[in-house]
Order: sequence, then structure tokens, then C-alpha cells
Amino acid sequence: MPEVRRYPVRADLRSLAAALESFFQRERFETQWFEQGEGYLVTAKRMDTVRFAVGVGREATVTLMPSGEGTLVTVDRGALTSQAVGGVLGYALLGPIGIGAAGYGAYKRHQLADEIFDVIERSLARSSGLASTDDLDMP
Repeated sequence: MPEVRRYPVRADLRSLAAALESFFQRERFETQWFEQGEGYLVTAKRMDTVRFAVGVGREATVTLMPSGEGTLVTVDRGALTSQAVGGVLGYALLGPIGIGAAGYGAYKRHQLADEIFDVIERSLARSSGLASTDDLDMP
């Protein structure tokens, strides 16, 4: 299920998309971004055959849109079905270790959304001249 946050700061969405791309590249994700209407869509995927087979692949789609005087950010961490299929394959290939790997993959998948929002909030605070992300004062 996508996570949505609305920030009271109007962002330079192109710069925000570029910051996300840099983050994903540092984390060795395949990434791309492009304009979508008034906003940007950033996609990232880190999944090879082995990661998929044991359920630890990670992917995300981030939508950045203007919203009144602020910025709307939606983070979709990808389908749970690929995680479940990976867990089943991991169990078939590795037994209980495969289930553990799938659990770790689920944890990392959730952690990815937190990391994405952290990158966004630091970028928004920096571009707005705020001392910290706490000053964003989200509604």
C-alpha cells in the first residue's frame, strides 16, 4: 500500500527527483525519473535473480506532485506478491533460511520507504533554508 505525505513547503520537484536518483544510485538501484504532468515519477529497482528467489529484492515508485502551497509525495514500495513468491522460492531452495531471508527482505522493504522520506525531508529542509527537518511542521 502506498504511503502518502503532504509537506507544507513548495519544492523544486526536479531537484527533489535528482536527489532521489542520487540516493538510489548510491544504494545500487536501477533508477529512472521523468516528468508526469506537473510532477515527477521516480522508479527504483534492486532485484536480480538471486534476490528475487530468496525474497529480498527491493523496489519503489515515488511520485512528486505540487499540492497547493506544498508538495505531495507518494511512495509505493512495490507489490507484496513478488515478496511472497520470493519467500516461497526461498523456502523451497533454502528451507527455513529462505523464510528468514524473506522476513529480512520485508523489513528492508519497509525501511526503504523511511529512507526515501528522509532524503525528501532533508532536501526540502535544505532548499527551504530550515535548520532541521523538524521545522517542516507537517499537517
